[in-house]
Amino acid sequence: MPDARGIFLSGAGSQTISSITYTRTLGAIQGDQFQGHKHGFTRSGSLTLSNSDTGQIAPATTNDQGIGSGIQNPTTDGTNGTPRTGSETRPANLAVAYHICFSSGNVQLADSTDTRVVSFTGTITTLALTANTTNIPATTVKDSHSAWSSNQYTVPVPGDYNVSLFAYSVATGFVSQAYVNGTKVKSIGWHVVNAGGGGSTILPNLKAGDIISVRSNASLTLANDNDQNINIERISGPSAIAASELVTATARRASSSFTVGTSATKVQWNAENEDSHGAMDTTTNYRFTVPISGRYQNSGAISFPATASFTGGSILLYKNGTPIKTQVFMGSASVGSGSAFNFDDRAVAGDYYEIYISTNGASAGLLSDGTISGGSTWDVKRIGL
Repeated sequence: MPDARGIFLSGAGSQTISSITYTRTLGAIQGDQFQGHKHGFTRSGSLTLSNSDTGQIAPATTNDQGIGSGIQNPTTDGTNGTPRTGSETRPANLAVAYHICFSSGNVQLADSTDTRVVSFTGTITTLALTANTTNIPATTVKDSHSAWSSNQYTVPVPGDYNVSLFAYSVATGFVSQAYVNGTKVKSIGWHVVNAGGGGSTILPNLKAGDIISVRSNASLTLANDNDQNINIERISGPSAIAASELVTATARRASSSFTVGTSATKVQWNAENEDSHGAMDTTTNYRFTVPISGRYQNSGAISFPATASFTGGSILLYKNGTPIKTQVFMGSASVGSGSAFNFDDRAVAGDYYEIYISTNGASAGLLSDGTISGGSTWDVKRIGL
């Protein structure tokens, strides 16, 4: 570390002022200095030294004409050392580089020196998968940090990541699941047999070097369809104008005994995976109360058993007791049904969100997500101001 005790700081670099160029080398220390100069004087009459020891001068006669003379460079006074003269006058100093930083107040500073958008998108082709074992592979379409390797993504920059998937099988419905470092952490979405499906989920607080992969909860063969895709994006930091304080919560349905019907029914989420601000109520009102104003993402997945006999339905986002957004899903009695959902909305502190579901034709019980093996989950995250 540079030692700047007792001396001034001087900006490193070079610039010219009044035809004089000043140069400082970063980290270099200079002693103090007085710009070298001489003094001239003019007196009337001839001058003689009256005392060579004191240097006093006086006119030789009163009628002598004025003459010019000069004073020599300074010498030591015997106490304070040799005078330090040169091309400029300056104090002792250390050359430094100044950096100007600012925050506008509504932009989250990156938690890494890498401020680029971090994202990956890839296409999926037909492949046989083993339940909870095989990572779904993808062919790279775009990879900002070359972080994808065949069937897994290595996190290049710390932050919160959104993982989304669209895929299906011609024979089996399944639930896609997100894994981090080989451990199952969240369901992504429900995929209807031979019809497609998908979803997204947020993986918070990932570290550089963490490995993201996606698997199926059932053994199957994916359809041969190039429209199938995996997308991974860092949503904290500069890739999204995010809030300076993270707000996140995840609730799930831990029992399949809860039934929804043909009229809109509020889902009774009765367990939590995380709740950064204690804003998720899973015991009384089954709602998320906004703790800090901002833009919020409500996402997740719902699943029903194969015995369900309805023909689809709707997922509704309620805000302060009023429906504000709706997403329709399909159903099939033979293979079960489900859907991912994703709603964005701006809210102020004190607003609250709830998830309602209605089905067409018959009531049905939600699958549990007690072991995150497929089922029903609700993620809430503050993603901006």
